Amino acid sequence: MRNKDIKKQSRAGLLLAIMLICGHAAAGEDGEVFIAPKPAHADLPAEAVAFPMKIEGDRAFVTAKIGEASCSCLIDTGAELTLVNKARVKLKDVRVTGTEQLNGAFVGGISVQKAVLPSLQLGSSAHADVAVGLIDHREGQKLGQFEAILGFDFLGRARFTLDYARGRMILWPVQGALPEPAAGVERVRLPLHKPLGEALPRVEGVVNGKARASFLVDTGAGGPYFVAFKKPAEYGLELGAECGRMRFGGEKNGCDLVYYASVAKRLEFGKLVLEDQPLKVLDASQGVGASVAEDLRLTSNLIGTPLLRRFDAVTFDAPNKCIYFDRAAPEPATPAPSSPRP
Repeated sequence: MRNKDIKKQSRAGLLLAIMLICGHAAAGEDGEVFIAPKPAHADLPAEAVAFPMKIEGDRAFVTAKIGEASCSCLIDTGAELTLVNKARVKLKDVRVTGTEQLNGAFVGGISVQKAVLPSLQLGSSAHADVAVGLIDHREGQKLGQFEAILGFDFLGRARFTLDYARGRMILWPVQGALPEPAAGVERVRLPLHKPLGEALPRVEGVVNGKARASFLVDTGAGGPYFVAFKKPAEYGLELGAECGRMRFGGEKNGCDLVYYASVAKRLEFGKLVLEDQPLKVLDASQGVGASVAEDLRLTSNLIGTPLLRRFDAVTFDAPNKCIYFDRAAPEPATPAPSSPRP
C-alpha cells in the first residue's frame, strides 16, 4: 500500500519547536496539600521504574533505547508530538505511515515522516509500537541538536515524576496511589485544565491578584512567561530590560512583539503561591489581532524548567487529570511568647 501524504496545520509542531529553537527568547480535593515522601532510589516500590535524568541548559534529558540504538531524549511536555532525528539516531525496522507538515509562525514549516517504532525503552520500561514523527535535521538545522524529543502524545499516557532533587525520572503505574506521605516535603496537588481540543498540561494561575490565565506546564521551555493584553501596569507589573522579540502571525497579518524582564509580586496556582517571582512579560497590549491573540493565549503563558527545577519534584498525572509539586515543607511558625500578667 502506498503511503498517504498527510499535510495539516498543526499547533503540535509550533509548541514543539517554539520553545526548543527560540527558547522563547525568547488524591484529594483540588488544591489540597499533602506531605509527600522523598524516597531514595532503593526505597521506591517494586512497580516503579526509575532512571537517571540530567539537566542541560534548563532542559531535562533521559536516555532511551529505540531498538538497539541508545539516544538522548528531551522531556518536552509542551510538545504534542514525539520526534526522533534519524540524522542522529540509527533506526531499524521502522514503519513509515505518511508525512506531515508542521507549520508555525515561529519556525516556519517542518517536514515530518509519520512512523511507528517497534520499541522504545526507558529504564526497564519497554513500550511497543510507538507512534512518532521522524525528522532528518543535521547540525545547523532547526532541530539538529536533538536526537529525540519525548512529547505529550507519549508522556500524556503515563504518570511520571521529574525528580529534580535526585536527578531521576520515575514512571509509576497509572492506577493506584503514589507513595504514602512522609514528613519533610510538602506536596501541592493542582487540577489540570484542558481547553476544548487541547491535550497539553495546563494549570490555572493568577498574576498579582489581577489576571487569571491558563499556563502551559512546559518542560521544554524557559520562563515563566505571561502575555499582557492590557498595559502591564494594569496587572501590577513593572517592565525592565527587553529580553527578546518574536514575530507572531504571518508576514502580512503578523506583528512583532517584545518580551521584557519583570517580577510578579505574587503568582498563585491554587494552594501553590510564589512571591517575588521573576517573570518574562510579552507586551501584547497594542496592535494584536484576534487570531494572534488566541494563539498567544494557548502558546505563550508558560511555566518552564527554570521554575520547575526549583521544586524537589514535579509529578505529571494526565490520566488522573492532575499535577503535583513537591517542595520542602515550611517550618512551623513559632508562637510569640505571652506577656506576663500584671
